[in-house]
Amino acid sequence: MILLNKNFLANELAKWRNEGLIDRVTSEKIAARYDIDLQNIGDKKNFILKLVAYLFLALSLITLVGANWEEMPRYVRLLIIISILAFVNLSALFMLKKGRESTAISLFFLGNFCYGIAIVLIAQIYHLGEHMPNGVLLWAVGAFVLSISTKKSILITQSLAIALLWFIMDIELRVSHEFLIFIAISFYMLLKDESKALTVMLFISIFVYIICNMANLSSFEFSQFMWYITINQIVLIGLSYSLFGISLSLVAQKFNKIKIAVALRWISLITGIAILLFAMSFISHRNYDYIDLNNSLAFYGRIYGVLHIVFATFSLIILAQFKRYYVAILALFLLILPFGVGYFFEYSNAIYSILSVITGAVLIKQDYFKLGLSTIFIVANVRYFDLIGDYIGASLLFLLFAVIVLVVSRNKKAIKNES
Repeated sequence: MILLNKNFLANELAKWRNEGLIDRVTSEKIAARYDIDLQNIGDKKNFILKLVAYLFLALSLITLVGANWEEMPRYVRLLIIISILAFVNLSALFMLKKGRESTAISLFFLGNFCYGIAIVLIAQIYHLGEHMPNGVLLWAVGAFVLSISTKKSILITQSLAIALLWFIMDIELRVSHEFLIFIAISFYMLLKDESKALTVMLFISIFVYIICNMANLSSFEFSQFMWYITINQIVLIGLSYSLFGISLSLVAQKFNKIKIAVALRWISLITGIAILLFAMSFISHRNYDYIDLNNSLAFYGRIYGVLHIVFATFSLIILAQFKRYYVAILALFLLILPFGVGYFFEYSNAIYSILSVITGAVLIKQDYFKLGLSTIFIVANVRYFDLIGDYIGASLLFLLFAVIVLVVSRNKKAIKNES
């Protein structure tokens, strides 16, 4: 159940209890079924509002100080920076000792932003260094030290986002493999304190790291065709990575890591569908007049090709273990997809379109009805406008789409009749 629906149900359960429609035990059982914390639902809203308020407070301070910044002496500027940092963090510690945890975390969250601003301002005052990513790295390290000491996942999420910013900024010079240290720390803290936000940030960070390494290995200083090949490889690894994320969500659910499982499943689904729709819309042979079919298997021999096989194979094993056979079919498709795209390069957009429709049908089969149906309709619309004029090709493609959806519909009906 998505967050908005959970909030709605939590509010409705409170109303039903007040009206006497259900008792406390019944409401708690319903809440437990959908992983809703009735005790803390109000606290979460207040916590989010506090975070927003403190962000506006930070912007207010920046604007106020910035208006007269250049006119102040250096020592006054440095004193202001240190005073703000000390005030925010000491206030957070005071609130933590008083037992007001949500307020303390909000202040620590603000303190991390103030720390980053302080680094920039001090560097500006004393003209320190010209390589900006070094300052962001210092910001990330300081934020992680504070976050680890508090052991709160929301602060770890913020710190990992800062580290990701440093990694992206530093990519112009090199791929900073030290970023894996931040990922490892975040993963360890996630196991200690479950968080949907941290799960999503970890998924994005690992994906960005993989893609940047692929780009570094392939180098974008190739011809236009080689640039296309690199994008195609990113699509392939992105699809297998997304399916692997879905598979791991089943493992997390088995070990009762519900928040991790829910967040991982949804971010993996959204990422995979987005990549598929991108591939079927923008990857096409029509703009290229050269192809070397002898290299169609070269993808499997490279390090990211091996990673693609590992992701798809482990996904297949896990999905089969959990008896998700329809999703396991997608893992099989992904294993042979590089071979198919290599030998039928001129039909690559059609291949991705068919795979998108199959994915949509599987989503419907797994009770993600709206998401699956939306995927199929997007594919149909894109292909309709793309194939205007080629009526035979469009007709055959839509006929294939219809067969796929009808097969799924028939199977769902058969299951209902059996039950």
